[in-house]
Amino acid sequence: WYQRRVRGRSLAREAFESGDVEASKLAHTKTRHIIKEEGHSRYGDKFAPIKELILHGLSGLVLSCAILITSWTLQLPKSSLVYMNVTILLGVSAWYGFLDCLHHWEQVALYRKERARESWECENYLKGEQEEMVELYCTKGLSVEEAEQVIKILSRDQNLFVDIMMVEELGILPPPSLSDVTVKAILKVFGNVIVGGIPLGLFLIFNSDSVVLGQTLFWTIASSVALAFVLGCFVTKWDDKWKGGSTVFVTILIILLFIAYPLSLIHI
Repeated sequence: WYQRRVRGRSLAREAFESGDVEASKLAHTKTRHIIKEEGHSRYGDKFAPIKELILHGLSGLVLSCAILITSWTLQLPKSSLVYMNVTILLGVSAWYGFLDCLHHWEQVALYRKERARESWECENYLKGEQEEMVELYCTKGLSVEEAEQVIKILSRDQNLFVDIMMVEELGILPPPSLSDVTVKAILKVFGNVIVGGIPLGLFLIFNSDSVVLGQTLFWTIASSVALAFVLGCFVTKWDDKWKGGSTVFVTILIILLFIAYPLSLIHI
């Protein structure tokens, strides 16, 4: 079943890229029992969890490089540098994960509150809600008669009607499941720690002395930025992988230069 689902999405994408209408019809006919289609869901890419981990980890990589630059400016010994890098990276990573959970709780609370209100309004004055939706659909291009017919059909099932109003009228989508949020938070934490720890690991490999050397720092930052380019090519959703990697490379390079230049003046 899973292979059929992935194959159906692949056929649909190939048909779109080649402009083959008949192939698109065939792909949708073969997968008509499948709801989740490419572009509508994050499922289907077997590397999706790894890509998400790396994507979140790129912020940790930038943070780690910034800590190294700051440590060099302050002329900290290697032991202090390692301790500061590890503690800040762990603390920030945990905070990122907590923010995801906090945002989820806020989304759930808002969704439940607004859905309860819409349900209460439908129970007490369904006609008023129907008229609001008719006006909304008219602004989208339907005639009054067409909109009334659509709303009349949709409002037969009040739960369905409330779900549609939540999206169409209020612009509030159902929040993701707790399991999805938990997985995302874990990936964000581990991504920041693992990918963010790479610059520190490179620094320890390049520098065997107890003193932080500018040359060692340069090669550490250069290697980290080059790695960011490779990772950017892997995680990007753009068709042009080189363009995606280059965007990540240039963005991180600009951020690090923005951090390094003022600190270099202090160091001088």
